[in-house]
Amino acid sequence: RERIEAGFALFNLTTPEIGFQGGPGSPLDTRSVFHVITQFPVGEKLDVLPMVQYMAQGKFRELSIGGSVRHILLDRYGLTRAVRLGAYYRAADAGNLYAGLEYDDWTFGISYDINLSDLEPASNNRGALELTAIYIIRRRPLVPVRYKACPDQL
Repeated sequence: RERIEAGFALFNLTTPEIGFQGGPGSPLDTRSVFHVITQFPVGEKLDVLPMVQYMAQGKFRELSIGGSVRHILLDRYGLTRAVRLGAYYRAADAGNLYAGLEYDDWTFGISYDINLSDLEPASNNRGALELTAIYIIRRRPLVPVRYKACPDQL
């Protein structure tokens, strides 16, 4: 159950022009994202998953840190059922609380963003509710066969 995952992505590589209501456009800066997440067990059925993510677009930068705990309900024959609870912090701006359910190849989540900045006129100090559904395509190990059935011809 120990793992480390790192990712890097680039967006808007062609720097497309964007405008507002048909007005003159401005080039959209390329955005880069880098993240690292690790998982390690702290008990027989409990894992901790710390995470850090860095994003940059033009002159803007964003650093997010946080993590979650994962309680495993089932983990055998490639089937996994678990619940997750987590909290994340976006430097000097916002945080979010997360609850999720892993059900085999599916992960369902719900999170609530909490505004911590002075951006009160835009958000009225309210957060935002987000729902997530992720499907992962993977190859499962074969389930062991306890008894072999003989064909009828024998």
